[in-house]
Amino acid sequence: MTRRLVKLYKILLILALIPALLLLSLRFGLPQLSRFSDQIAASLSANLGVNVRFGELHASLSRLHLQVRIEDLTLLSSATNAPTLSLQAEQLEMTLDVLQSLKHLMPVFSVAELRDADILWQEYDGRWLPSASENEDASAKLLALLQHQPSLILSNLHIGLQPQVGELQLISPLNAVFEAARGEYQISGSARMPRIGEDAYGVFALHASAFDPADPLGGDYRFYFQSDALGTELLNLGILPVEMDALNLSAHLWGGWSDHQLTELQGDFSVTPLSISGPQWPEIDNLKGRFVLLPLVDDSYQLQFKTLQASVQGVPLVLTELISEFRLAANQGIEPLHFTLDSLDLAALHYWVEMLDVLPDAAEQVLDRLAPEGQISQLVVGWENPQDWLSFVLTARLDDVAVSAWQDAPEASGISGQLHANLMMGQIELESAAFTLNFPQLFGNGWDYTEASGLVSWQITGEALRLNTGLLSLRNEAISANGRFGLYRPFDPEEQIEFSLLIGITDTDALQTEFYTPPRELGETLYDWLKGAIRAGQVNQAGLLIHAGLRLIPNICR
Repeated sequence: MTRRLVKLYKILLILALIPALLLLSLRFGLPQLSRFSDQIAASLSANLGVNVRFGELHASLSRLHLQVRIEDLTLLSSATNAPTLSLQAEQLEMTLDVLQSLKHLMPVFSVAELRDADILWQEYDGRWLPSASENEDASAKLLALLQHQPSLILSNLHIGLQPQVGELQLISPLNAVFEAARGEYQISGSARMPRIGEDAYGVFALHASAFDPADPLGGDYRFYFQSDALGTELLNLGILPVEMDALNLSAHLWGGWSDHQLTELQGDFSVTPLSISGPQWPEIDNLKGRFVLLPLVDDSYQLQFKTLQASVQGVPLVLTELISEFRLAANQGIEPLHFTLDSLDLAALHYWVEMLDVLPDAAEQVLDRLAPEGQISQLVVGWENPQDWLSFVLTARLDDVAVSAWQDAPEASGISGQLHANLMMGQIELESAAFTLNFPQLFGNGWDYTEASGLVSWQITGEALRLNTGLLSLRNEAISANGRFGLYRPFDPEEQIEFSLLIGITDTDALQTEFYTPPRELGETLYDWLKGAIRAGQVNQAGLLIHAGLRLIPNICR
C-alpha cells in the first residue's frame, strides 16, 4: 500500500512539474522570439493571405496572459484584380488570454491596441470590397473573431481612401474603441474628416445587444453620430444637389436597427450660413430643426420635423410641426402619401419664394400681384395617385388671410374658414369676423363686414377660370345683406370676361347706397347725383343685380 502511495505521489509531482516547466520555458524562451521575426512574418503571411513584415517582436508571459508588442508593422494585401489595403503602424500591442483562447479555439486578446498607423485603401473596378464570394467567408471569420475580443483600441490612425478616379480622401486622425461583454458589443470613437470640411469632426458610437456573425444585419443595434463644421467640401462626395459658396453644418443623429430594417432615426441639425452659388440665391441664416424618421409598412416611412426654421435677410420662416409620409418605390423614386403642417405664415412664405427665385416667372408674377398674407393652419395634403405629385388634395384652416386683386378677380382680406382644394378646383367655407371684399373695376371702395359666412368656390379649366359663391351672409353696423357673385374669366384675350353680382339688402342705412352702386355701369353723372341726393333714411328692403363685361374689347357691346 505504501509503495502505491509513493508511486502516485511521484506521478502527481511529475504532472505538476510539466506545466511549471512549460511556463518556465515560455518565460525564458519568449524574449528570444525576436530572433525569428522573419520566419514568424513568413508564417503569418501564408496563413493570413497578406504580406506581413515587422521590425521588432517582443513577447513575455504574465499570469497566463501572453503579452506581445510588434514595432514597425507592415501589412499589404496580395490579391490581384481586387481592391487593395495596406497598413503601416509604429506599434501593435496585444495581451493574449490563454485560457479564453483555449476555450473558444481562437485568439482572444484581453487588450489589443494599434497605434500611429497609416492605412491606404484603394478602389478597384468600382469596388471597395472583394467580390461577394471572396468577401462573405472573410467577413464572417473577422466578425466571429471580433465577437470574442473584450477590448480593441485604435489610436491615431490615418486612413486614405483612393478612388480609381479622383483625389485621395483622408480621415485623419481616427480613434476608436471596440468593447465586448456579456453578449453585448460597442464601438465608439472620433474622427476628423477634412474631405467634407476643413474643420469637420465626427463622434460615433454603435451598440449591439444581439449579434450573429453569420447574419450581422439581423442583429439589434443602437447608433449615434455627431458631426460639426461640415463645409462645402461635401460637394466632393457628390451628395449635394447644388453648388455652394458657404456652408457650416452641424448635426446629431441617433437611432435603431433591428432584424434587417431601420426602426428609428432622429436628430437635429444647424446650418449657419448656407450660401448657394448663383446671383439668384440669397444667403440663408440660422437654418435649424429637429427630425424623426419612422418606418411604417410596405416600404413607407414617416418623416417629422419639429421647429424647422430659418431666415433670409432677417425675415424668419418657422414651421412648428411638419409631418410627411412617403413610400420608396423601386425605379420610381419617392411617392408622396400624406403631408401635414401645423401652421404657416403666408407673408413670410411669399417673401421666401420671391427671394429664393424657385418659381417660373409667370407664377412669380401672379404671386407678387396677389401678395398673400395671413395664417394657414392644420394643413393636410393627400394624393389620389402617389405616382403623380400634381394629384394632391388638400384641406386647411385659413385665419385672417388677405389677397390683392389679380386682374379681374376681387380683392379680399380677413378671410377665415376651411379650405378644400386640388390643382384645378377648390372652395372656402367662409366664417369671418372681420371681412373685406372689393371689386376695384366696379366699385370705388371695398366693403367691410363684421360677420361674413358662406361658400366661395373656383374651378380652372383649359379655357377659363370660374369663380362662384353660394349664398353669402354679410353683416356690419350699417347693413345686413345676402348675395352671390360669379366671375367667368376666359384665357382667350379676345373673349369677354363676365361678372355677375346679386345682393339683397335689409334694414340698412340709406347712406350705404353709394357704396353698392357701380359708378362706371351707372354713369358718373347719375352716380354723383344719386350720392348727393340721398341724405338720410332707412332701407327696409332693396336689391342690386349686375351682369357686366370687364374687358374693353373693340366691336363688342355689353
